[in-house]
Amino acid sequence: MSKVKKLVGRLKKRSEFINVTANGKKWVTHGFILVANSQREKSKPDLEYLPRVGFTATKKIGNSVVRNKAKRILRAISQEVLTSSNTPAWDYVIIARKTLTTSNYEDLKKDFRWAIKKLEAKIV
Repeated sequence: MSKVKKLVGRLKKRSEFINVTANGKKWVTHGFILVANSQREKSKPDLEYLPRVGFTATKKIGNSVVRNKAKRILRAISQEVLTSSNTPAWDYVIIARKTLTTSNYEDLKKDFRWAIKKLEAKIV
């Protein structure tokens, strides 16, 4: 069996989410809020880092079925966008909004690319 290299990491600990939201910059779109933070530990060179993503869907957007659907959509979008383009190896937190599940998938991908571009200008 061959090992497949991961292209996008995950934020799993609450402290990682809090660090990104407290120290990062945010961009609001129609379907989600994207928060990005470029500050990481400097133990490794920047080239060794993968972009890491965390997803949040609160009870405000609906029941568990709607929240899980929102997170599945966000996972698919982030996987496509972050692996296909030269995005910075930052930590991202994506917060679902109520209109996410009714929005067009292609429009959400376009919004995600746009938000990353805007955040690059804000952070760098």
